[in-house]
Amino acid sequence: MGWFVGGHESSGVTLCSQNGVVVGAADFLDNATVLGGVAAPISQSQPQVATPKLEKKIYLTFTFSDGDNLQYDQHRLRTIWDDPNRGKVPLNWSISPFLIDAAPVMLHYYQSTQTPNDLLVAGPSGAGYTYPGDWPSAALSAFTKRTSQYMTRAGLNVIDALNVTTFGANLGLTKRVAREYARYVHPLGVLCNWRFGSSSLQRLAGLPVMSQVFVSTVAQGQNTATLISESWSGHHPLFAAILVDAWNMAPTDVNTLASSLGTQFEIVRGDVFFNLLRKH
Repeated sequence: MGWFVGGHESSGVTLCSQNGVVVGAADFLDNATVLGGVAAPISQSQPQVATPKLEKKIYLTFTFSDGDNLQYDQHRLRTIWDDPNRGKVPLNWSISPFLIDAAPVMLHYYQSTQTPNDLLVAGPSGAGYTYPGDWPSAALSAFTKRTSQYMTRAGLNVIDALNVTTFGANLGLTKRVAREYARYVHPLGVLCNWRFGSSSLQRLAGLPVMSQVFVSTVAQGQNTATLISESWSGHHPLFAAILVDAWNMAPTDVNTLASSLGTQFEIVRGDVFFNLLRKH
């Protein structure tokens, strides 16, 4: 719990991961003793939406970053969650399953104020911030089993995962980790890492793993959408995922971006995204 001196995120999380320890970013988490001791009802489900008929479109899903961060869940997330334009466009909100213990009243608030266009997803990389590819093989199943328990209790069925080296480079999810997620967690899919330019799909252990394009501004999002559209033949569905920089963007910005897209795009929640992808 806490954070790393000097902000050495990737090296710190790598060290913890190599020793089978998850990180709870909590350097600016206020009143944790009180919040952890106050009970609140937690729902094991989220607002249901219908999965539309699969068509020859570009299916796009947006996920706000940094939800593993407990102090973010308390401060910045609440700020952008209160954006009056939230709910107009389907959005995924990464959040820490540890709120069940650390601050159940906070998780209850987000659950109770969700719109049908808001989907809560497990922040990197499940039950605690970690790089699962660095975990010792003998300990990994303990992490995925615990992740399954927390995600089930919080009604989460999509994971936003990170697999990063000490030097900050993104690595694809390994087959070993995908097997563990598939075996114990059974998510609809995994939104993995972030990159610039394009997103790509892996199918590992029967699990769809979609990389995300990172955007910090509306203009970056529009450029990304242009690149995605130019790569599309129009003869079949195309799937792409965007990771939205939660420290610099809010739902109003995503709405502005969404309104600038052509009719070939359809924006969907993460669960709908993976249901369509599995059908395809």
